[in-house]
Amino acid sequence: MSVNGSSSDSPDFTERKAYTQSDRKRTAVLSSSFVPEMPDIRKLEQALESVIAEITPPALKEKLETLYEKSKVRPGTAISALDDSIALIQFSEEEQAKINSLCSQKGTDKLNIFSNSKNATNNIFINKVMELHLADLRQIAKKGSNLKKERVAATQLQKKSSAMKPSGMKLSFSIDIVDIENKDMKFRLDAAYKVLDALMDPKDIEKLLDQSIKNYKPEFGNEIAIVRPIKDYDKAGTNYNILTNMYSQMLVRELNKLKETKYPELSGVSFVDEPVMTLTATSRTDATAYERILKQPFFEVADLAGRNIVINDDHVNAGGFTATLYAASQNLNANILAVSALTTHPHTDNLAPDPSVLDAIRQYTHEAEPDIDGYQRLNTALMQVGLTMEALTNREALTVLAIVMDGNNPEHEKAFIALDESIKKAEVLEGIDDDLRVILKQDPKKASDLAAQIEADMSSSKYARYSK
Repeated sequence: MSVNGSSSDSPDFTERKAYTQSDRKRTAVLSSSFVPEMPDIRKLEQALESVIAEITPPALKEKLETLYEKSKVRPGTAISALDDSIALIQFSEEEQAKINSLCSQKGTDKLNIFSNSKNATNNIFINKVMELHLADLRQIAKKGSNLKKERVAATQLQKKSSAMKPSGMKLSFSIDIVDIENKDMKFRLDAAYKVLDALMDPKDIEKLLDQSIKNYKPEFGNEIAIVRPIKDYDKAGTNYNILTNMYSQMLVRELNKLKETKYPELSGVSFVDEPVMTLTATSRTDATAYERILKQPFFEVADLAGRNIVINDDHVNAGGFTATLYAASQNLNANILAVSALTTHPHTDNLAPDPSVLDAIRQYTHEAEPDIDGYQRLNTALMQVGLTMEALTNREALTVLAIVMDGNNPEHEKAFIALDESIKKAEVLEGIDDDLRVILKQDPKKASDLAAQIEADMSSSKYARYSK
């Protein structure tokens, strides 16, 4: 088999090489919105609850309470409940002005889960309950243990009718999911529809199409594979991400439709959905910050050899998963046209690291240990798992920087925050588990100590996990 570009039955690491200028043009992640993998939803909930507590008169308070409660999505509830309430509940100009004024006073308007909202209204409170609602739906669509019978049915996307299509769908597709009896699976499918309806934008699809056609090479074939990761769903307890599946197939449909009108001379070229099996689990639950960098996946990528491909996922967070697939595809001489995602972390608009982050790592590792080249010491340790400092993603490099800097030193903290803010493409509510400033506040590690720890903990590496 071919694993990450290797024909060996016992694969070597995928070597992630430093990104060239040519790479950087293709490693820009084309997405519809910035959002953390695990946003700080509770912070926005508390802000909205504070608005409700202070708003008067009682009749207006009741309206806001109703909207807030309808935003919470739970199994057995109607996903359309919030939309129905928004349509029914009317606010006078005076009420709306009072709501917006109080929301602004409390900074509620600045608390964003998603960097953009396609369904924005003139009412700040409504906008924010819609964001909460969408965040809930996103998690429901992404997370859930596999149900083998329903999994098979869920992959049978057919262009049939609009029976399951939510109101307000912007894109010109109509899909039914057939033969699904499980109510929980139907609930997750409806959630995925709603998320795609809210976030997919024809302008983003056109941008992806244009870049794909620009980089397309006919000698690599007439198909453009939209490559998406999947897991071995025959393993008990494996999570089935409905959102990735539906997003990729809807993207294929819309790209082909738009190509027919915008590039009629390429009638023989078609976009196709191409699932790629992920062979290793990379659970982040109990991993330390540096272990998360080491725990990169293996893919079964033989089918990508010598083809035109777009690397696609529903979300790119730190980007290591996507960067490894990018490198594995390069090793097989695939022509990578673009990298796309429905959403990305604000640090990861490009897989390639910002030079200023690497420079900062050089600076602070040297300050801590002037007698050694700490940067190169880290490089040597990372090379044992197919990585280098220059091959880290932007967020991975920022993680290393947060580990080696002393966040309890006011100058270090100020410098890190300034660098973080200069790179971040949007201000969104980061959950504590993914907040690099939490790592920054931990005891700093010297480069030599961090490198030694990486080498000592090779059991956490992707090779060790694969060998098991």
